[in-house]
Amino acid sequence: MEEFQVYLELDRSRQHDF
Repeated sequence: MEEFQVYLELDRSRQHDF
């Protein structure tokens, strides 16, 4: 379930980008 963690991190990065 490591992919799930990566997805969560990406979501956080996207929010910061906005």
